[in-house]
Amino acid sequence: MAGPQRCRLSGFSLAEMTISVAIIAVIAVVALPSMTAHEPNQLDLAAEEVASALRLAVSESRRLGATGTATYILVDGKTDINKLHLYVSNGMAQISPSSEIKDPLIKMPAPVDTSTGHVLKGITLTPLFNGGGQPRPQLLITQNPAQFKVFDGTGNDHGMLQPNSGVQLSLGANTVTVSFNELTGLVTRP
Repeated sequence: MAGPQRCRLSGFSLAEMTISVAIIAVIAVVALPSMTAHEPNQLDLAAEEVASALRLAVSESRRLGATGTATYILVDGKTDINKLHLYVSNGMAQISPSSEIKDPLIKMPAPVDTSTGHVLKGITLTPLFNGGGQPRPQLLITQNPAQFKVFDGTGNDHGMLQPNSGVQLSLGANTVTVSFNELTGLVTRP
């Protein structure tokens, strides 16, 4: 004759549940800062991309202007939202699609584009080229002598570039501005 049988209930004990919750809490505390730290890195990458494009525009203006002919480079933030294109232009900011400046490394047009791609996607790009008392989306660069003029569309000249100009980049609550010096064309980023 066998003794009374014990019925064993399956499940987790209070100690097992407490340990599981503690492990999940430790993982969350470790992982959360690395997830939120991604935004500043994304903005830094976007700022470097914009700064490189602006430096390329100034460099191409100097290179092409060294031939002695009047050469204009248009930094266009108006045609496409959240994109910055570089074009060889005329003095009235007229362009043709075939005049887009090519990246010297890949030999193709390479606009700064924050509307697609993995790294820059979601960043708001706002050109702030000050002229005529307010920010405008286009900057016309020429050499011989060096001049920086502000436009808001073909033939819509708003005069010389004024202080505090550049391109603002925003992601969530974070904002950085890539600055463009109105006298020298020096590009600086935070």
